[in-house]
Amino acid sequence: MNRGMITLMCLGLSIGRVSDSLTERLLGEYIQEGRVVLRNTSKKVAAAFSDRKCYQCGCCCKEMPCLYGNWDEATQQCLYLEVAEEFSQYSTYRCSQYDTIVRQESTKKYPMFGGGCGRPLLNPDRDKIKQYKL
Repeated sequence: MNRGMITLMCLGLSIGRVSDSLTERLLGEYIQEGRVVLRNTSKKVAAAFSDRKCYQCGCCCKEMPCLYGNWDEATQQCLYLEVAEEFSQYSTYRCSQYDTIVRQESTKKYPMFGGGCGRPLLNPDRDKIKQYKL
């Protein structure tokens, strides 16, 4: 019996010629497997968010500019994003307006820099840098 059929059973749709004991057993296994997947996923999410250190991957400036940024259509990233270090395996980036922004944000409760990475999940550039820096 495939997952599609088991999913239909979970939804309460009956499938002919399947015994009730088999349905219950398969449904129980399916639910248990789902619990394991959720448990493992939540562990990965918790681990990712526990390490919000900035590895200077530049993802935030490649997605969209901050309030001080300026989008460059040609490069599809913030105009102020520049390469800090370039290695054969990865590159790190920095904001060329960092000092100006820090000065202007110093009195704010939640400054632009210093809060940690806003995208620790599904960020292959950050993962690659983290792998080589550890």
